[in-house]
Amino acid sequence: MGRPGSGRTPSPRRLARAAAPVLLFLLARGAAAEPVQLGDHDFYFGDLHAHTGLSLDGGSSDLTCPWGDDCGEYARVLDDARDLYQLDFLALTDHGNGQHRVADPADWEEQLADLLAADDPAGGFVTVPGVEIWLWHADGDLRDHRSLYLFGDADDLEGLSLAELVPDEDAPPFTTDDCPLIFDWMEELEARRGAALLIPHHPALQPPGATDWRCVDPRFNPVVENYSEHGNSQSASFEGSYDSGGEAEQVEALVDHVLAPDGHGLRLGMISGTDSHDTRPGSVCSTDPRFASKSSFGGGLAVVALPAGEPLDRAAIHAALRDRRTLATSGPRIPVDLRLWADGADVAWMGEEVTVGVGASLSVAATVDPADVPYVTGVSLVRPGGSTAPMTELEAGTYTVELTLSPGESAVIYVIVEVDGAAYWADAQVDCDDGGEDDRELIWSSPIWVEMDPATDDDDDDTTGDDDDCACRQAGARPGAGALIPLFALLALLTRRR
Repeated sequence: MGRPGSGRTPSPRRLARAAAPVLLFLLARGAAAEPVQLGDHDFYFGDLHAHTGLSLDGGSSDLTCPWGDDCGEYARVLDDARDLYQLDFLALTDHGNGQHRVADPADWEEQLADLLAADDPAGGFVTVPGVEIWLWHADGDLRDHRSLYLFGDADDLEGLSLAELVPDEDAPPFTTDDCPLIFDWMEELEARRGAALLIPHHPALQPPGATDWRCVDPRFNPVVENYSEHGNSQSASFEGSYDSGGEAEQVEALVDHVLAPDGHGLRLGMISGTDSHDTRPGSVCSTDPRFASKSSFGGGLAVVALPAGEPLDRAAIHAALRDRRTLATSGPRIPVDLRLWADGADVAWMGEEVTVGVGASLSVAATVDPADVPYVTGVSLVRPGGSTAPMTELEAGTYTVELTLSPGESAVIYVIVEVDGAAYWADAQVDCDDGGEDDRELIWSSPIWVEMDPATDDDDDDTTGDDDDCACRQAGARPGAGALIPLFALLALLTRRR
């Protein structure tokens, strides 16, 4: 694999780049090393799920491409991810086991060396070592597919082999009905190699394999990949979900059911990926040629949000995923800021958990940059297992809705931003043939988890221990800003960096 160059040419806001056999253009916001800033966070876009011709179900033009010449070049996959598709971060996740495994582990280890050499945080491109692994039940049935990521530094990862990441398939933890063994193994891996995550993908689709949601540990499974070339695993297709891809959809494995308090009740952030197998990570505007005979989609990108000014590196990406400071996008690079307000105070940001006092007046605000408003056709608040409500544009780029909860009630909320893909891609001079059922594109925020504390009251007296209208974040969460929603929207506009 060729090594990418060390330089990076700044790009104008609308940058056109050609890639045979179709034209792919990218809407770039300033130099690729620059984050997209909104409010008090910097947003970065990457692909954490992509395959090359090393996977037996993948293809590369310079290795083998089962679909003629319709594959990317393996020797240029890192250069193209960085310079053509302008990704801020990348993980290559070729198969480590199963029927599509890499034929020669030495090839994967050579890829790892190139991936680590391409890591350039100062230049705005971060690489994350990864591998897709399959988990089985003890009876031999496939449990599910997950992507394993390593976030350690160069010293942590020195000498890493594929065999370390894919133990004997005939022994625990990969063939077992004892889920804790999987996470014991993850603990041991972290002790040797630094921070690691094991992220489910296409969780509701069978084939290729629905997620076994009994096997979850929040230390290692903080987010879920809700959308990829396989389609949408967020909500049921019979409810009219976006880009439904499942031929045999597993309703109880859908992300909304997994999040719902009366479902699995898990606390997961959201990311998307391409899951491309044609050596084109980040290519959201073309479909995978291996699916020419059936419905498939261009897939999406993962978005991580860092506190403004914090450097992007592997550790920062791991922290953002662990803390659920993430978005999932089907393609558009439009950041979204989601906040919960109680009595005029900012009390929670996306990914956070908060308890508020009884009687507090609650509202939800989702903000996009005013420059992106022309592409936004609607913003909806979703309560998995509950309702979906349209949000009203309070002022340019800020959408709000009231949230009513009863004493002691718990809720999970997130927003979906609907984008006019035809206008967005046309304005960027994009020929975006992503296999979508219509021209819509979607951006999903990670949720906020909110609980009304039944032990508080609203009598505004001086009683000792009284929690009048308390709106307090859980331990480890960010302190409230105490600002008004209109003021926040103004600050977001003033602080946005291009």
